[in-house]
Amino acid sequence: MSHMFSIILVTLILAFLKSLHLTYLFQIKEYRLDRFMSMMRERGFLRTLYSFYLKFPALYLRNSLIVLLILTFELGLFLSVFEFPVIYILLNILLPVVPFIALLLVILAIFITAVPVFFYRKIIIMRAYFKVCNSKTVFIGITGSYGKSSVKEFIYTLLSTQFQTGKTDANMNTDVGVALAILKNLKKNTEFFVTEFGAYRLGEIQKAASYIPLKYVVLTGLGNQHLDLYGGRANLIAEETSLIYKVPETGTVYVNEKVPKEKDILKSVKAHKVIYGFESGATINARILEIASTYVKAVIRYKNTNIVVKTRLLGAHNIVNLLPAIAIALDLGVPKEKIISTIQNIKPLPGKLSLHTGFKKTTVLSDLSNSNVEGFIAGIKVLQKFSHKNKIIITQGIIELGVEKGPSYASILRKLYKTDILIFTTDSLFEEIDHERRVKTFNDVASLQQSLLPLLNKHTIVLIEGRFPLRILKKLQVNHDFH
Repeated sequence: MSHMFSIILVTLILAFLKSLHLTYLFQIKEYRLDRFMSMMRERGFLRTLYSFYLKFPALYLRNSLIVLLILTFELGLFLSVFEFPVIYILLNILLPVVPFIALLLVILAIFITAVPVFFYRKIIIMRAYFKVCNSKTVFIGITGSYGKSSVKEFIYTLLSTQFQTGKTDANMNTDVGVALAILKNLKKNTEFFVTEFGAYRLGEIQKAASYIPLKYVVLTGLGNQHLDLYGGRANLIAEETSLIYKVPETGTVYVNEKVPKEKDILKSVKAHKVIYGFESGATINARILEIASTYVKAVIRYKNTNIVVKTRLLGAHNIVNLLPAIAIALDLGVPKEKIISTIQNIKPLPGKLSLHTGFKKTTVLSDLSNSNVEGFIAGIKVLQKFSHKNKIIITQGIIELGVEKGPSYASILRKLYKTDILIFTTDSLFEEIDHERRVKTFNDVASLQQSLLPLLNKHTIVLIEGRFPLRILKKLQVNHDFH
């Protein structure tokens, strides 16, 4: 009996510990089975399930309910052994596949907790709907595969100099995230509200924006972010462009010049169209006058007006991100002088190519947002501008690229080969297609950290590309409050 008790106890404890880690992984994937399975495909099912690394989920209400349900399931299994001895035999047989048992328990708990979550989300969205209906606020929508958060913040910053302006917080761009931000930040005196919309599947942006009367929409660009979840480029393009068709004739859409098949996409748009970018034919365009490691200077042309701006935002891509914000501000009557002075004082957003002095006076360039191909290449270009002897990018790779992951990494490496930069990564695909031996792959973040630390000094600059655990950020002495 004692032997049987020990076997059962060990099996259930191992399953419980693994379920905690799997709950954490589901948490960072927003409890979405599609995103979790995409992550499993990229990391490898066995590697994910049989990893000895343990991370605990945050103390959220839903996580507490999930853990409570798992404990209930396991208690039921424990008690049933004494009533049905065959379960003891099964537990003995299934001991090697404990991680799979843990996965099944977590999935079951997530499906059960999805019921109250569904009704909670419906209530939040309904409250936001009524608040929007009773508001005279003008809404501005931001959509696209990349650059959304930066463009949102720039528009908000410029409009706030002249108007009562609200916005969605951080990366709250899903249906419930937008609704929560509206409930929190939409006031009676709010004149303009800047709303960021994001999605992983067809229909999610349209759902989140269904009750919001958008007068202005910015389409930042179309990449391959979350392509695996969209199920194909056609679905991605259809969803990311859906908002520009929602704008009435009295409104305006601002579209990045790099949007593929721009003319076909804009053909059915009723609103006024403003194209932005570096090309001289763009409605609002920019020309770089000077670009350095700590600032960029450019001349902006719009409506027969030239504006020279100097900004501490790093990289030419941030000038592109500023263009729709400048255009909207000018269209709404913000004085040119106020725009110039405000842009000069804008600081890089934390975790979006922000500069830090780290461990042993190492320079750290922090790009901690979810990585994408365009952002990765932009980071390489910015890193080139620094004169440090050692230049290293650390990354865990880009998620949810699906069939385009290989070609995307190849395009990044082509840019990398024109520089003296090295990549340290946990994503083996980088090294597999690297023919110049500029990439070093590690089994895990701990191994990467161990090799990186001896290289850190005042002659080294490190670009953190994409998300990393807090422990490595602490070791690098990077302020991680925003992470």
